[in-house]
Amino acid sequence: MADSQQRSDLAPPSGDSGPDDQAPSGSADMSVWLIWAAVMLVAIAVLPFAVRSQDVVRAIASMCGVTLN
Repeated sequence: MADSQQRSDLAPPSGDSGPDDQAPSGSADMSVWLIWAAVMLVAIAVLPFAVRSQDVVRAIASMCGVTLN
């Protein structure tokens, strides 16, 4: 195949704007928000069980800079 023929095969069609020119979809943003909400829901659901253990409470307090006796 000629060199010019190979270049024309690799070039995008004249009407194609390419992936860089397309606007981002809202579904990706919604996915991030749903994943974040699920993580927060699990974290909040675990809190009552974590508070029952004094070692966990002390570890969380020490991460926040508070010393418990």
